[in-house]
Amino acid sequence: MIKRSGSHADRRSCYDQGVVVATLRTLTEPGDTVLVHVPVYTGFIYGIAHAGCRMVGSPLIQDKDGSYRMDLEDMERRIAKEHIKCVIMILSPVLHVHQPGGSCRNKLSAGGHL
Repeated sequence: MIKRSGSHADRRSCYDQGVVVATLRTLTEPGDTVLVHVPVYTGFIYGIAHAGCRMVGSPLIQDKDGSYRMDLEDMERRIAKEHIKCVIMILSPVLHVHQPGGSCRNKLSAGGHL
């Protein structure tokens, strides 16, 4: 464990946050708003804060079959209302660290119209 900012974090979470921070600092300005799906991996929460951005969450919704998915209507509403500058979407076919159901969806086109 590495002691950092008064809390303990393992090396992988520090690396993950660094990637999030570096990406956000490239794509946004301090004070910009970033949309993420909630629940979300804590590395994104801390990374967004360390980049000087404000986080807005869009809850995942559960389908009839129990799978969780993005609520595209909610995302579109929040993007307009909150003046979102960046959206973080985890679209890995291998791992969805923020999805409580653990289901994997490889539908890049789902969020494409936003």
